[in-house]
Amino acid sequence: MKKLGVFSIFIAFAIGLVLFYNAKNVIRSKDISSKVNELFLSYISKGENASGVIKNKKIDVIYSLNISLQDYIRKLLQRYKTPYAAIAVIENRTGRVLALVGRDHSGKRNYDEITISSTNPAASMFKIVTAASLFELGKIKPTSKVLFNGKGTTLYKSQLKNKKTRWTRKITFGHAFAFSNNVVFGRLAQKYLSGDYLEVMARKFGFNEKITHIVEPSLSKFYLPQSNYQLAEFGSGFNKYTTISPLHAAYMSYIISNGGIRKKIRVVDGVQLDNKFIDLEDKKLVKRDDFRVLSKDTISKLKEIMKDTVKKGTARGITSLMRGKLRKELLIGAKTGSITGGFPDGKREWVTAFAVPKNDQSGGISIAVLNILHDRWYIRSSYLAKKVIEYYYTKIEKI
Repeated sequence: MKKLGVFSIFIAFAIGLVLFYNAKNVIRSKDISSKVNELFLSYISKGENASGVIKNKKIDVIYSLNISLQDYIRKLLQRYKTPYAAIAVIENRTGRVLALVGRDHSGKRNYDEITISSTNPAASMFKIVTAASLFELGKIKPTSKVLFNGKGTTLYKSQLKNKKTRWTRKITFGHAFAFSNNVVFGRLAQKYLSGDYLEVMARKFGFNEKITHIVEPSLSKFYLPQSNYQLAEFGSGFNKYTTISPLHAAYMSYIISNGGIRKKIRVVDGVQLDNKFIDLEDKKLVKRDDFRVLSKDTISKLKEIMKDTVKKGTARGITSLMRGKLRKELLIGAKTGSITGGFPDGKREWVTAFAVPKNDQSGGISIAVLNILHDRWYIRSSYLAKKVIEYYYTKIEKI
């Protein structure tokens, strides 16, 4: 009996060792996610192969980036001497990220990680969020007339007072958006919006939220305004607190292109363990989480004012001298922004845009371009957006 007891203990111990060994070598979802993120950061910063080892098994990550588009954008950014530049491109129909290219010209190196860094003030691109808030509440239309005093590029407390003088001017809301009028957006934010509502709408556009499957770039940040004047600053984008990454900037146009349906985008097409594809949905690494965040009416109005920004506003450079056929076949809308501050230090010049075929408005691409300048201009962000759009529609998806 005593021998039987010792044998039973030995068997139990052996089974325990086997279970412990098996448990130790089980690859869980969090293990895959962690390794994919590790490989991703290395991949986009150094161009290394996206493969590694996880618990004695080989892991290969297949990314969604289009090599042809990546190479073209890299050469484009190398051609100009902007201290820092970044471009992100998303395929609207699938949500696949097609390009993430950054350049540090002063260091003469690739700087792709800047495309997923949210250390950049969002500037006037946040006017998209404010415009959507006003449209959703039914407080304004693109044709609504609004009053303002002084220069539209400034935002003094005196400009926010409801005071009519002989210098008071009247413009449409669409015009204020197209030319990025801070005073109009600041006054309307104070009059119709609250900090809480602006935060809700910011979240709908992905601020303070994860916007990608599996990989985890830094979150874009929106903070609650702490005063009435700060509400005007945040509503107009005239501040350094609201920050965004170039990838997220493209994501804002992506939501609008998709008719107000928000869904996460993906940089990873597939993952292999020992040359066998794993089911990303089964591992709960990819979730179907599509949901509407904006009404169809709001989307229609946003598209209208973004298209006007390209036709006659601050983003005219996107279609200036664009090939005639493309200009006729594409619907292009955009928003620009500029502000000094952030990391790396310098003056940021932004553009976020969508470019979709007129005969297939659920397709096309969304793009964001960021230039970080010091003492002089080298090339405009709108021009770079135009070049990428032209390349995409003449070399990748011909129309």
